[in-house]
Amino acid sequence: MSNTFILDNGAYTIKGGFSNSNEPKMMINAVMKAKSERRRPFIGDQIEECRDASGLFYILPYQKGYLLNFDVQKNIWDYAFGKDVFNLSSNTTVVFTEPLLNFTSIQESTSEVFFEEYEVDALLRINGKKEKTALCRIDIGGKILTNHLKEIISYRQLNVMDETYVINQVKEDSCFVSLDFMADMKITREKNEDNTILRDYVLPDFTTIKRGYVRSREESNGKAPNGEQVRLILLYVTFLFLNVLVTLNQISDI
Repeated sequence: MSNTFILDNGAYTIKGGFSNSNEPKMMINAVMKAKSERRRPFIGDQIEECRDASGLFYILPYQKGYLLNFDVQKNIWDYAFGKDVFNLSSNTTVVFTEPLLNFTSIQESTSEVFFEEYEVDALLRINGKKEKTALCRIDIGGKILTNHLKEIISYRQLNVMDETYVINQVKEDSCFVSLDFMADMKITREKNEDNTILRDYVLPDFTTIKRGYVRSREESNGKAPNGEQVRLILLYVTFLFLNVLVTLNQISDI
């Protein structure tokens, strides 16, 4: 089973590893272009080599949870399956996850790429028996939450509509799933030490700070930002489907 490779090909991140590995490796499932280096595309974790990751332009293989652009995905897989990331060789059994209610045409194209391009021995899909009464597809994912957070911050603080990469990191570092949404919203209205949700976030300047981070409560002093660090006070760090201001019958218009 050591040559069995497990691949969770997500719409934003790829998680993969061999069955005898302790932990999977992760990388962004996208091709990115930066304003500072216009001639070079960055694939997956190559973005760590970018000197200035502000204003990134994303080329995504997935749309609304389905793999539609196989040309982009093939470029990402070529890099991911190379020696620098997963080091996938031929004659390997691949366990591949896919979304529920996936289209047959997408399944056939995926099989064709893996068998003909990567010469795998077998392709097993994690997509068991479909119980229609137990299935529910919700077209709300991390991309909508990131875009919603960009709009909130741009309206109240500073314009970050072009900073998808940075704000996605803000979301991953700061946001959480509220177990009692209304109670947490009351806490956000409190002041000083009574507000246990409010956090300061230090944005990256891509010179001394490559990735932003959340300040601890001890470090936060509530003062205005200084010249070296730009701080962003997150007024909303809880998300609920209703708070995204999107209903299921409106998702197709987004």
